[in-house]
Amino acid sequence: MSSKISFYDFLNILLTGYLLLNLYYNPKINNNSEWIYIPFLSFLIGMVYHQLIECTIGKIIRNCKWIRKRTYIDVKKSIGKSPMQNSNELSYLKAYYIVAKNNCLMNIPILEAHITFIRNIWPILFLYLIEFCSCNPMIIPLNGLVNPYNNSIGIAILIFILPLIWYKLQTKVSYLVWESAYFLQSIEKEQNEKNNIN
Repeated sequence: MSSKISFYDFLNILLTGYLLLNLYYNPKINNNSEWIYIPFLSFLIGMVYHQLIECTIGKIIRNCKWIRKRTYIDVKKSIGKSPMQNSNELSYLKAYYIVAKNNCLMNIPILEAHITFIRNIWPILFLYLIEFCSCNPMIIPLNGLVNPYNNSIGIAILIFILPLIWYKLQTKVSYLVWESAYFLQSIEKEQNEKNNIN
């Protein structure tokens, strides 16, 4: 598996870093040449923030136990057999490894990138909601573009909707992992049986 940063990861880090920077830094009130440093600062801030979220929220929601178990049962009902020995985390990691090892991840990395983005952006939306509601002077230029009341309503709706989207995406990933691992193991077993017969 490649260890290179993906385009989705790069955008995730850059955008979350910029949104955090934008809360307390207004390039209009500083030297005009400072805009050159904004992407660099955004990326650095985004990297630190990404690691903090990875070590906190990421540990809690990664391979969520109840989603993992529910999708295991769904796959078992769908194919009529257990995809793995059981639905514990070790079995899930083994299933994921089988899928990755056989280069059968399909769109799982893209779905996981979307999950990571939702995970990273969600706390930032809370910060923006607080800032819009408190009329922070640094946010006033944004308030000039859109009514602060509308901003707050829009952000509050996103804060409510994003966990639902996260749930749908995480469920899809878990389902694909269990299902793919089962079929890969079945194909491998059939091939071994054919080889033994020959």
